[in-house]
Amino acid sequence: KNTNKVTLLLWEPNTVSGSVFGHACKPNARLIIDETPTLESGVFSRTWKIQILEDIASSKQVTINYRNVDWDRESVDIRRDEIKTIWGFKCECDLCVEQHAKKSTSRGSNQ
Repeated sequence: KNTNKVTLLLWEPNTVSGSVFGHACKPNARLIIDETPTLESGVFSRTWKIQILEDIASSKQVTINYRNVDWDRESVDIRRDEIKTIWGFKCECDLCVEQHAKKSTSRGSNQ
């Protein structure tokens, strides 16, 4: 099943607000926000959509990247520092945990 073309409407004017998604540096979904506000019923609003990037098991959380930056362009330390500074938590997503472990292992083998 090709899920990278699936887009679900999350939020639209006069409905329940969008859901909260977890963060991952390499997410399984992408948040798309229509940046052109429209005036409906005297209220400005935006449309939020989520694009599913891969199959997501029912036991897994839907995640988006809070940073709006390609995950593969920066080191784990840079990503974690930015998340901590802006969002107030240490990123423990699968990618950061894996890359941090590899970094720690390579440091140990170089000593």
